[in-house]
Amino acid sequence: GPHQQKPSAIAMASSSGLSALAAATGLAVGFGLGAWYATRAARQKEKHRKRLMQMAKVRPDRVALYKRHHQAVWPEVEQGLAKAGVETISIWSDPMDDCALYMYLELAEDAEDLGEGSRYREHPVVREWERAMETEFHSGWHPLNEWYTLKSLGSRQVEISTNSLEPCYKIMG
Repeated sequence: GPHQQKPSAIAMASSSGLSALAAATGLAVGFGLGAWYATRAARQKEKHRKRLMQMAKVRPDRVALYKRHHQAVWPEVEQGLAKAGVETISIWSDPMDDCALYMYLELAEDAEDLGEGSRYREHPVVREWERAMETEFHSGWHPLNEWYTLKSLGSRQVEISTNSLEPCYKIMG
């Protein structure tokens, strides 16, 4: 009506400031909850992730070529590995023996088989890569036994440990 008082500029600024503060608080809480949930989900996923370590011996006359191929892995191989559930793959060489290779894999809980006859190897380019690696460079990967793993998942606390016994503080006994 005609006698309605218009809000002052101070009241309007204060009101919009409160709205902005409420929005910022809501965003901060939302991001905080989202980060907490994502961290919790990552911890659960990590607990079910499969870890494998394997070794192979590359033919001495082919080490440089093998390394060169692994500096430019074919995209179809990388995509196939990821699609099959490989979350991490890392190949290392022994600094005292370049022929000794170690491959570390982390696989999703529902990862598919990567071996002969697998869906991963249905792609002709993948099949050619794997055939060449396993026949021209080495005779296949051989599994190693896991003794111990610790993961903090960025928390700086023990989140995952393969400890299965009580600690023995008497080192030699």
